[in-house]
Order: sequence, then structure tokens, then C-alpha cells
Amino acid sequence: MVGPCDDWYQSIAQEGNIIKGITTNKKIPRYDLYDIKNNQQIISDKKIDDICTSINTSQGCPFKCDFCCSPLMCDKLMSKPLDLIKKEVAYLKQFNPKFVFIRDENFPLQKDWRERLQAINEMGAKIYLFASANLLNEETVKFMKENNVYMVCLGLEDITVDYTKNKTLNEACRILHDNDIMVYLSFIVNPLKVRTQAESDEFYSKLLDRFIELRPEMVCGNFLMPFRGTKIWDDYKELVSEDDYDFYNSKRAFLEKNQENRQRMEYEMFYYQWLYYNSEFYQENIRKFQIEDTLHLRFLELEEQFGDSKNLKVYKKLI
Repeated sequence: MVGPCDDWYQSIAQEGNIIKGITTNKKIPRYDLYDIKNNQQIISDKKIDDICTSINTSQGCPFKCDFCCSPLMCDKLMSKPLDLIKKEVAYLKQFNPKFVFIRDENFPLQKDWRERLQAINEMGAKIYLFASANLLNEETVKFMKENNVYMVCLGLEDITVDYTKNKTLNEACRILHDNDIMVYLSFIVNPLKVRTQAESDEFYSKLLDRFIELRPEMVCGNFLMPFRGTKIWDDYKELVSEDDYDFYNSKRAFLEKNQENRQRMEYEMFYYQWLYYNSEFYQENIRKFQIEDTLHLRFLELEEQFGDSKNLKVYKKLI
């Protein structure tokens, strides 16, 4: 749906496609709503022909991060019954997936997440999931490793803001790497904080320094998306016009109204991730990037979109 969706009837009257499927907490579990062979997750080590599926065991989040709209939609953690998870695992197992993504917003929040992980591990696929650093310790990470978790997604978020959940981020990343589990870090760029080239250089320099410290195998950048009802909405609502809803996604710097600046910001989002992946530091200390997995292939597409990598300047701290 496009726009603020203040009027319910106008919202549902918008053109679009209705997709058949079930996503309830009590009935038959949700099955993949697409041709599973066309589900190309962009992740480390997944090749084009590898089958990847996904599953969710809960919905909602009780925390109230200032930028996040999830608590607005469901502010309580609602878990599916375990037997329902097992039925869905049995269904998905027939596709013989190599990877499975647990889509819960913070999987280890559930008291019985270990039983759920063991059930999902019956699928025989490599597992990756969302978590927060404050829930990871030696015992929890060891259990994840024993149950075929190969990558954990953590929110680095805006590096200029201190988040309580990330006070143990360094230690969490260390424990994950010590247990041979990949780290996937998502980060947020607020366009209003990188308006000048000097501000951008300073921001990305700090971000790359954090990458060196935390050594993530995968990173993913997102521009700030203010949502109505979140703590930050009042700070940004005057900058959001009706036209902006055509570009309301995390890869567009729509809060910046100067088109030249916006293009620069969107280029730099790609550029600094590309520098990290292609740096000697990454190649020698983390993993090889040019292995034609879906992560590598996606960045080749972005390289073609944004420019020739041979002309990209070198970030000296990574050499």
C-alpha cells in the first residue's frame, strides 16, 4: 500500500495483487507464497541454484526502538504453537532446501527458542536468523552452532546513536566468530546526517572502522524510514510529502530533497559496502568475496548500476 493509509477504505481500494496464503497463529502454518525455486535470498555462500526457504515462529516485538514500526503493528511477542512449527518444517523439508531463514524479528526472545530451533534443524538446511546482541552469550551461541545456524543477523543501526541492545555487540560478534558462525550486520544511514561531503566522509569512516572491529561477513545498508507512530516521526513528518511515498523504501534517500545530494547518498551506500567487500582486509581476514554467490552477484549488478569499480577510490584504512 502506498501513502499514509489514514483512510482504511482508500487504502484497500488501491490496485494490487491478492496473494493466497495463511499466516495465523492458530491454524495451518504459513507456507511459502511463491515458487520456492525463484526465491533468491541475497546471502553469503548461497549459489543461484541453491534452494532457500523461510519460516517464522513468532510475530511482534515488545521493544520500542525509536525508528521501528514493528511494535506499532504488534507490540506483544506472539508465538506459534510448537506442533505447528513442526508441521511447517515437514512441509518445507520436501523441497530439500540448502538454506532456511527464520524470519522472526528476534528469534531468541522466545522462552522455548531452543526447542523451535531443534525442530527447524530437522529440515537439514543451513539456518540464519535475526537476533540482538544482548541475547547472545557463550551458551546460546554454542547451542545455535550445534543446531546448524550458520549466520546471525544483528542490527548495528545508526552508528551515531547508542542503543542499549548493542552494548555487548563487540562481545557477541566475537562469540559468533569463535563458534564459526557468520555475522550479518544491518546499518542505518540518516540522510540528514550526511548532507555534506565532509559529514559523509566522517560517517562512513566511522562505519568502516566498526566493520574492521566487528568483522562481519555480510553487511546491509538501509536509509532511515520514519513511520507514523514511532518516536522519531514528529522529527521528520514535515519532510515527508505525498510524492515521497513513491520512493518509500530503505534504499532511497527520500528525506533529502536535493536530487544531486540524494544521488550521491545512494551511490555512497553502495560504494562503501563495495569497498569493504573488496578490501584486502576482508579477503585476508574474513572470506573471499568473489565467489559468485548471490551476495557477490548482487553487488556486481549494483556496480553496473553505479559505475565501474576500477574507478572507485581506495579507502586507505582497509589496505
